[in-house]
Amino acid sequence: MNPSTVIGGSASSTATVLLGGAAPAGGATVTLAIGDTSLASLPGGNSVTIPAAANSATFLINSAPVAV
Repeated sequence: MNPSTVIGGSASSTATVLLGGAAPAGGATVTLAIGDTSLASLPGGNSVTIPAAANSATFLINSAPVAV
């Protein structure tokens, strides 16, 4: 993730999912999940598609405000 640390509710982070090899023709869909959706969300949806012949895709993670 980049950045690897964010202040809740004030920033987003990008993350990358990697395959062990190239994605097949038509690409590869990877399902994403957030363990605690009160802390973060996936604005692009719950999956990311790695294009054919590529081995990675980047997606956005939004932080949520945290009460202190």
